[in-house]
Amino acid sequence: MNQYYTDLTQRLREIYFAPSDGRAIALLSTTLQEMSARRKGLQTEMQQFSQNATAAGKLAAWQKEVQAVHGSTSAAKFPERFVRNPALESAYTRFMAARLEELNPKPVKSAQ
Repeated sequence: MNQYYTDLTQRLREIYFAPSDGRAIALLSTTLQEMSARRKGLQTEMQQFSQNATAAGKLAAWQKEVQAVHGSTSAAKFPERFVRNPALESAYTRFMAARLEELNPKPVKSAQ
């Protein structure tokens, strides 16, 4: 599980620091596919992990690191890039909707 978050954090850095919108879109799509598949494989492990208080503390630390990447200067510039490239905004929206920071996300309730 440690490797999952290490890889996710690295991928987020690559996405936010991508030199072009086309590269960022490709990285978003690839990361979404790969990390979604890895997350499915880790869900059983996550159930055991969440029962351990020490492990839960480590999970919180990893989530803080991921959030720090989301709060970076490059991440803050992404909305400006969305204005120039709607395809980037669409790819980023799909990526964020996948909630990869959560190994076992709860289903989203539809607004009705």
